[in-house]
Amino acid sequence: MADRKLRRADEMHALRIEGKRLRYAMELFAGAFAPRIRARCYDSLEQLQEMLGSFTDHSAAADRFSRWAEDRGALQLRDILLEMHREELAMANESQMLFVRWWRPSRRRTLRKRFDLAIEEPSFSRLA
Repeated sequence: MADRKLRRADEMHALRIEGKRLRYAMELFAGAFAPRIRARCYDSLEQLQEMLGSFTDHSAAADRFSRWAEDRGALQLRDILLEMHREELAMANESQMLFVRWWRPSRRRTLRKRFDLAIEEPSFSRLA
């Protein structure tokens, strides 16, 4: 998944979850990586998660406002909730466009190389 362009919300969410798992694994095995390599990989993952997190947060908020607006108990607030839905949806779309522009092939290759180097580092190999 990380090797290709991502445009759909479900793909972006899945990559965010995979990145989160990888980041947690890196934290768990931090001592197995050379500090320089660990920092570069971790920084890349952190940036990936921030960008995907912004999209996910706005998408979830838009969905929630939409559902609240449909609730019969929220009739008095319906217009406000729908406006909030539109605003969050616009921010989600903007976050998605920013991510798609950021997630270029060169960035994907760099990230892959960083992790390949991290695994090939002597400090990591000694654990095998």
